[in-house]
Amino acid sequence: MDEAWRVFDEMPNKDEISWTTLIVGYSQNCMGNEALSAFKLLRNRGVDPDQYMLASVISGCGAITSEIHGRQLHSYSIKVGFGSSLFVQNALVDMYSKNGSIKSAHKVFGFMENRDVVSWTSLIVGLAQHGMGEKALFLFDQMRMAHSALRGDAE
Repeated sequence: MDEAWRVFDEMPNKDEISWTTLIVGYSQNCMGNEALSAFKLLRNRGVDPDQYMLASVISGCGAITSEIHGRQLHSYSIKVGFGSSLFVQNALVDMYSKNGSIKSAHKVFGFMENRDVVSWTSLIVGLAQHGMGEKALFLFDQMRMAHSALRGDAE
């Protein structure tokens, strides 16, 4: 990531894609503090993040268990109109789950209009990791029923 930063820093024109790539790199390498720093830097330079960049920064907060920053980014996502983005909502469920704020994760999950396997899995894993195995199994069964209903399966 040091080399990635050096190359990024030397780029004459930095666009959303280059910023997103840098932030995703930090987040995927469990360098949430660096992802947050890059996000703050881009905001100070007047770059408006897209939903993917925002989701990556939120994921980085989960990696460093920074619920305070995650909550700030949650508020920011609503303010800039990404509150209903599936990518952002999935990142929020994951971040809150990793931080042990299962109630907040469940609240975001409950407000989601659409859910995918990432949505369900993030909450199920969060429940299981925080000693709520029975609730995780119950949610797993709900996911299977919801998936079957979408496919039109008869169980």
